[in-house]
Amino acid sequence: GLVHYYWCRPDMALQFFHLAASVSHKLSPIQFDPVALTAAGNMAQIQLLLRKPDETMSMLEQTLKRANETLSNIYKSITVNSKDPEDDEELASAMADDNDEAARKTRRLRRKIARTLLDIGHAHFFNNNLAAAMSSCKEAMTLVDDHMTGVTVAAIWFNMAMILHHQGKNEE
Repeated sequence: GLVHYYWCRPDMALQFFHLAASVSHKLSPIQFDPVALTAAGNMAQIQLLLRKPDETMSMLEQTLKRANETLSNIYKSITVNSKDPEDDEELASAMADDNDEAARKTRRLRRKIARTLLDIGHAHFFNNNLAAAMSSCKEAMTLVDDHMTGVTVAAIWFNMAMILHHQGKNEE
């Protein structure tokens, strides 16, 4: 998909990203996996570059909804195994365990959801809705934890800085 995109063939790129998402979904042990999220994000960015912000936003909102449902299901499976499902500290402790498979799944999925929120912010920025773009960036920041790479955090801060610059708030 990326090769076709760089060859200026967005129609073929979209087809390959769609194929990647559909194949990945069938092979993945979770309902909506990070590969499908990445493919959807790439397709949405291509739609945005083709000046189709409505299609972009629709695709990203559907993607975000499915990803959040998957994340919620993973959290529910963790609380089912918990002694006290209402104990937030126990859940946080379980999620902090680096060797815990559910923690690794949620960490990767949360990172991809944060990237999806940044893509939504791009669509809002494209539509000159700077407040919504900033809100999307701030929501993405809530998904970041100490285990994530600096690339995701840097992207969020960069996007927020660009929004502030366009709002004329250069001091911030």
